Amino acid sequence: MKKKVKTSFEKLKMVVDIRFLFLVFLCALPFVCTIFFALPVSDDFAMAKDIIPNGISLAEIIQKTNEQYMNWMGLWPFFFLEYLLNPLYVLGYYKYATGVFLISTFLLFIYVLYIYIKNIMEHILKIENDKAIKTVYILLLIAFFNSAIYDEIYYWFVGNVYLWNVIFMMWNQILIIKLFKSEMSKPQYIILCFIGFIACFAFQLDLFSGIIYLVEIIKYLREHGKFETGKLYPLLFMILGGVISVFAPGNFARSKSYTTEIKVGDALINALSNNAQCLLKSVENPYFIIMLFCFVVIGYLYLNNSNRVSITLLIAMALVSLFGLTFSVALGYSNADIPNRILFMINFIIYMYLGLIFIQIGAKISEMNLIDTNAIIAIAIVLCISALFGELGINNYGTIKAEKRPWYVTITSIDKVKKEYDYNMSVLRACYNKEDKKNLEIYFDYNAYEETHILKGIGFESQEVVENIRICSGNEEISVIVIPKH
Repeated sequence: MKKKVKTSFEKLKMVVDIRFLFLVFLCALPFVCTIFFALPVSDDFAMAKDIIPNGISLAEIIQKTNEQYMNWMGLWPFFFLEYLLNPLYVLGYYKYATGVFLISTFLLFIYVLYIYIKNIMEHILKIENDKAIKTVYILLLIAFFNSAIYDEIYYWFVGNVYLWNVIFMMWNQILIIKLFKSEMSKPQYIILCFIGFIACFAFQLDLFSGIIYLVEIIKYLREHGKFETGKLYPLLFMILGGVISVFAPGNFARSKSYTTEIKVGDALINALSNNAQCLLKSVENPYFIIMLFCFVVIGYLYLNNSNRVSITLLIAMALVSLFGLTFSVALGYSNADIPNRILFMINFIIYMYLGLIFIQIGAKISEMNLIDTNAIIAIAIVLCISALFGELGINNYGTIKAEKRPWYVTITSIDKVKKEYDYNMSVLRACYNKEDKKNLEIYFDYNAYEETHILKGIGFESQEVVENIRICSGNEEISVIVIPKH
């Protein structure tokens, strides 16, 4: 009998899960298509104008980074990256420069998130089934991408630093897990010390990063009865990074600049209130509810190892992580509003921890033998369908609820986003045009396009932004006249 020769496509399928990649592509598609049209925004020009007049050099970038550390905030490594990679002077004001950069960080986030979830599930929950891990990942993507449009994260270069914070935090935790699995080479150990040091400069996420390390230390002591001092040094680097950031002179200088005094009691109330608001908003997202129902089934089917982190400990870890984030943020804001970029980080923690907790709930149901497999799957299907029917229902304004979800809004707004981008960039190009000495008065008309509220605008209505554009472009004679929306 003749042996069947495998085609190139069949060989590819053995290495790459085509269906999985297609689902990831489908989840990310509307955001990638709109991020491509991201505009340079106010703070992007403000940072670029710090560097451009004196020439772009490493010495100048380090000097300006130090000034930010001394006068504004302790995020030294992230200010350095913002100055180093600012598209406004790497590629000038040319088309799509900002969008291409932001797409690359967005795709990096998606990739690192998968590696992160894989490590968390295998090490914390002891689930090693590949299909279960990929299912959890896809469900999380669907739910999280429909939680809100994070315009300050996806569509703004300077705001994108908060996405870098989360990427570094995930990368740090991935390496921490490898350290305690004794799978770490010397180069990886050095990288862990460096990444942990950098990640903890984002002090809002320090407790989220540190608590995983603490849990791993406790587990290691229980299993081995002793502790290797070599496993402690990366934690010391994390603490060092956090201390340098928290006690930065800029944090105190920034606090003194506020006209309203921020009291610790008020900050505590705002932190608790913000956590509660975000949790309630999450419950309003039907895809989040569907994700949790499905996670119960996954926990029921696949989680049967007793040597795993308990539900009680996961809840405690979630509360500590959320409080560390929202309280540190509340100390820096005089009102109770949650900035969009902080909402992203709060929701990330809520979705991650509640997901883990509901997988554990599924495992508990399985251990108690209260219900058989077919029944738990049937119940989950009924609940998921109910949530979907609610999403497809008509609201009080006669609109299908699903039409308001971020995924749908972004994919149906691509053409409008492009027109918004083209008009804004045409005005910006006019500002940069040094040869046209006749048209020094440039008009920006808000009625010339339909605002999508997806992109962040350049901010021509601000005289400070216009002044920064003059400096960046070297075209100091221009003025911008804004025509407001009728």
